[in-house]
Amino acid sequence: MPDLIHIAAVVLTGLAGLGYLFAAWAQWRHLRESAPNARDDGRWWWIAFAAQSAALVVSLLDPGHRAFAYGALAGWAGVAAVLFAGRFLSAPSRLLFALPIGAVVLMVAVAGTASLGAPPEDGTATWISRVHAAFMATHLAGMVVCGAAGSLYLIVSARLKSGDVRATRLPTLPVLERLLERGLIWGTALLLGGLATGGAAIRVSKTFQLVHPTALLGLLEFALLVTVLSLHRTHQLSRRTLALGAITGLAIALFGTISLILTAHG
Repeated sequence: MPDLIHIAAVVLTGLAGLGYLFAAWAQWRHLRESAPNARDDGRWWWIAFAAQSAALVVSLLDPGHRAFAYGALAGWAGVAAVLFAGRFLSAPSRLLFALPIGAVVLMVAVAGTASLGAPPEDGTATWISRVHAAFMATHLAGMVVCGAAGSLYLIVSARLKSGDVRATRLPTLPVLERLLERGLIWGTALLLGGLATGGAAIRVSKTFQLVHPTALLGLLEFALLVTVLSLHRTHQLSRRTLALGAITGLAIALFGTISLILTAHG
């Protein structure tokens, strides 16, 4: 029965990821073919979000796959954060945020398949490990926002340079830059909290050590984010490089989550 619950959670998460990718594709096609003032169609976005919400509920009912539940929670929080941030983007292309979201959610689902048939986890956790998981889930949500903003920043910049008329229907560069900067700052602060609580959790853990791939990736990401923000503050970093730094940070955070899911069952 627990395996069936986990399978259902993985399938729903995978469907949600595919739904987000389809929503992004449909929105890009909509921008190319529709009238300039046409409104965007968010049906696929909300269908994917409903599937992801159901996957989160199902995964939380399965105590034997806590690592996957953590990844599902982090992905859901990222989508919720993007939905909130998207309210500040008046351009009809805000649904393009679904592209990086879909990639993140789909990779979490693929990682979840690795634990199919594996012995379940013990289902126990200390209070400090739960606080650590909350910090890291919120951190990934912040990185999804700034990573998506960084991706759109590069797209808009390239379209403006090429003279594409669709660039006028994309979010403006100053808005994306502000979203990118704030996402990096909040993501770094939350990662710092996650590292601090993670260090305390390691002291009481019998299986998780500092040399764990997830811990090493977290330290690498923290070093990257601090370097990027420091160079940006001293005006030694271009906006394009800042966007690339945000995308790289999101990739490392995602790989950290995936490594946790893959190694949870040995």
